[in-house]
Amino acid sequence: MKKLILTDLDHTLLKTDGTISERTLDVLKRCREKGCTFAIATARYWIGAERYIELLKPDYEITTDGTLIHSGGRMYLQLLLYG
Repeated sequence: MKKLILTDLDHTLLKTDGTISERTLDVLKRCREKGCTFAIATARYWIGAERYIELLKPDYEITTDGTLIHSGGRMYLQLLLYG
């Protein structure tokens, strides 16, 4: 069975100063070494999450309130919402 770690950034994965602890980075690395898929989901626009995407290298990035899904630089879903 494939395992997935899916986490928000703000007030979840990130510390209050906007950083990610070394312990958290180590745990994520060990989980990925065991075959876990890792994804982030955030209300931030992709550009606002870019530095974390570069640091964490998630398998999937769900951004912009869930309206964009990227993986490996490729867009998989873009929802256009109209008022």
